[in-house]
Order: sequence, then C-alpha cells, then structure tokens
Amino acid sequence: PLLQAALHDFVHSGAMDDYLDRLRGELRQRHQAAREALSDHMPDGTRWTEPHGGFAFWLELPPGADGDLIAERSARDGVLVTQGSAFDPLHRPSRGLRIALARTDETRVRAGVEVLARHTRELTIAGDSSLTTPPPLIL
Repeated sequence: PLLQAALHDFVHSGAMDDYLDRLRGELRQRHQAAREALSDHMPDGTRWTEPHGGFAFWLELPPGADGDLIAERSARDGVLVTQGSAFDPLHRPSRGLRIALARTDETRVRAGVEVLARHTRELTIAGDSSLTTPPPLIL
C-alpha cells in the first residue's frame, strides 16, 4: 500500500510526465551522439538503424566482421554491447551488435563507438564474406 500510494502521487502530481520529458530529451541527445560517432568513426560498409526513440539501436558491421569477437574485445575495454548471435535461436555467427543507450551519457556513447570502430577495423577481414550468409541448416 505504501509503494502504491507513492506511485499514485508520482503519477497524479505530474512528476512522471516531467521525468518522461527529461528522459526523452536525454535519449534524443544520446541517439544523436551515437549517429555522429558512427558516421565519424566506423569503417565503410557499417550500417545502423535510425530509430525514432527507445533505449537501443542495431549496428550491422561490414562484411568480414565477426560481431561476437568484436563484442568480446570491446568488453575488455569496458564497452558492453550484445552480439547479434544472442538473438539467433541457433546462435550462428553474426555481424550484428545491439547498442544500448539506457545507462550512459553522450560522452561515453562517443567513446564507446570509437572503441567499437577500432576493434572493427582491427578484426575485419577485407573481402571475407563467410559471415554474410548464414550456414545451411542441417536437419
């Protein structure tokens, strides 16, 4: 009852609307920082979604990139992303990465993208298309 009463007051006082307005503004700034950093630092062939909001976006690395390995190396440098293979029921290799913006700020978003870009350039095998087509499903 106490928590419910506090939540009721939070919602009905307008404080929740104020909080959501601030959160939306912060997320817009984080998305903008990510788009700018991706454009500035990621190698050719990298694509990303252009969401109209939310806490995350999808990054598709260039052909020849191993998203799992890039995520692993980036994690060693403190940049945590979710590799695309986590979203595949068969956990096949993927060039995809899910980038979350919920618990960070614009400065850290930019720094994180620079780390991802560095590892992408270091670990991408030019001309390797083995990760562009999933392996055949063997039944």
